[in-house]
Amino acid sequence: MQAGAYQNGCWVVGVAKAGDEDGVRQIGNSIIVAPSGEIVAACSTEGDELAIARCDLDLTLSYKNTTFNFAAAPPAAGVRADRGAQGRRSRRRRDAADHYAATQARFAPHSRKGC
Repeated sequence: MQAGAYQNGCWVVGVAKAGDEDGVRQIGNSIIVAPSGEIVAACSTEGDELAIARCDLDLTLSYKNTTFNFAAAPPAAGVRADRGAQGRRSRRRRDAADHYAATQARFAPHSRKGC
């Protein structure tokens, strides 16, 4: 949950049952995680508990506008910025064709032995 909060730049509230239910022991451990991945509140016993934290929703903006602002990221190496997705698709097709040809050249002689 901590990694998910950080990667998505958002608050995460993870809840779990605690105590006995129909003879099954539930361990609980509900948590509240900040966008930084820090656990800001947690339940630690098997009894009834309430986790409370002050969640500043504006804190998510700093992660979404800086660390994880993919719209502002430079284009990938080898892809022209003006071609966009079409350039990436063409490159993937070329890479797949090259991989297929190399695989065929490598394994084709072995598959004919004993025929």
